[in-house]
Amino acid sequence: MAGRKKGPPMPPPDGERVFAVVVEQLRGEFKVFGEALGGLRQQMTDGFAAVDRRFERVEHEIGEMRVDLGLVKSAATTHSRELREIRRALGNKVERGEVETIVEHVVNQAAPTDAGPVEPLKPRVKP
Repeated sequence: MAGRKKGPPMPPPDGERVFAVVVEQLRGEFKVFGEALGGLRQQMTDGFAAVDRRFERVEHEIGEMRVDLGLVKSAATTHSRELREIRRALGNKVERGEVETIVEHVVNQAAPTDAGPVEPLKPRVKP
C-alpha cells in the first residue's frame, strides 16, 4: 500500500490560538514579576541586615547608658547620705552668740565678785 500523503496541518480554531497567545503573554509577565520579586527579596534582606546592625548598636548604647545611670544613682545616694550627715552635724552646732553668752556667764561666775562683771570678748579680726 502506498503511503497516503498528508495534507497541510489544519490550523487550530481561532479560540485556541487566542488562548495560547494569552497563556504565553501571562508566562512572560509572570517571569518579569518573578524577577522583580527576587530583586525585592534581596532589597528586603539587605534592609533587614542594616536594621539589625543599627539595632545592635542601639542595644550597646543602652547598655552603656545603664552603666552610666548606675554610677549616677550611686553618686546621688552617696551625696544624699553625706548631706544628711552634714545637716545632722550642723544641727548639733552652737551659734556664735550662744557661745559668747555661755563664756561670759562662766567668766562672770569665776571672777571675784568685787571686781564687777567682765566685759565680753571682742572677736579677733585677722589682718
